[in-house]
Amino acid sequence: MIHDSTLNSTAESDTMSSMLNLDQITEQLLEQQSRPLNQRLRTLKRLCPWLIPQLEADRGKNGPFPFWGRSLNVDEITGTIVVEPAVTQLLCQIVGIRHNPQLPNAGLQHTYGYLFSVIDTPFGRKRERWTETLLETSLQLPVSTFSPEPATGTLLANATWLAGSIAFHGDRRLSRLQQCLHRRVSQELCEKIWPWKCTWRLRETVCFTNSHQHLRQVEFRTDLCPLDQAPSSDDTNESDVSRFLLVYSICDSQDTVPRLVTLFPVDQRFFDSLHSRGKQRRATDIRPRYNAAVPGFPAEPQTGECQWIRTEWRSGTAVRSSN
Repeated sequence: MIHDSTLNSTAESDTMSSMLNLDQITEQLLEQQSRPLNQRLRTLKRLCPWLIPQLEADRGKNGPFPFWGRSLNVDEITGTIVVEPAVTQLLCQIVGIRHNPQLPNAGLQHTYGYLFSVIDTPFGRKRERWTETLLETSLQLPVSTFSPEPATGTLLANATWLAGSIAFHGDRRLSRLQQCLHRRVSQELCEKIWPWKCTWRLRETVCFTNSHQHLRQVEFRTDLCPLDQAPSSDDTNESDVSRFLLVYSICDSQDTVPRLVTLFPVDQRFFDSLHSRGKQRRATDIRPRYNAAVPGFPAEPQTGECQWIRTEWRSGTAVRSSN
């Protein structure tokens, strides 16, 4: 676990500035991809000394990785590789998990992996959710909580605590997450009383016959939480301002527990489109989204049920859900 109670605002600013050279770091790592693994690992440790302690702290069966599902490594919008496998191989080697270049662990991919993603998307760079301070500002947390170099905890552990607190509410999986991670995340997160009065969930459910002729049910959960403190400038279109945090997770009858996939801020228009979808009650185009991977899911979108659920919160805890 990483602690630095003396980190001040100047140091935090310096940390964010130092992250601006991630493109150059990625380029250097890729230039060495034909070299022996041990040599490439030494290069990563030299270029990213702030990252290695986090990866090592996240190791183990009681760490954050088991709470995540699988992700595609090809962006569903741009069709390009999100993180070069030569980079994810290094990350997997340090954290001690199997390297799957096509279907990486979603937690690794969407946090540390995204720091080294150099693709441009219509929504910007993948790493911007971690190099900007929108989440910390909106949730009134220390500015480095979800940064590439948190003052306390790790980027993945802190992100897992936040996403799991939302996606696993009302599920025993949340208790397991808190039991495993309470000593691995920042104290502020452990003690945080979430500020929202209500959250919303789009639940999309499909049933199909798997390869063994058994009925399989997959539930895609898109949770949305208000970011009431989200700042905006005078020249920003109000409809483009990030007003909600989206957390995507999957509950698969072929698995034993629900698993996280990703989290990122979205604007009002995005929220409205999901709301409209939930009110349809039924859809013919249900599929994994946001680069989620569900091995064995049919190649074609499926027909299933949609449900829009509103959950009330009190003292930072979900207390009642309704359609």
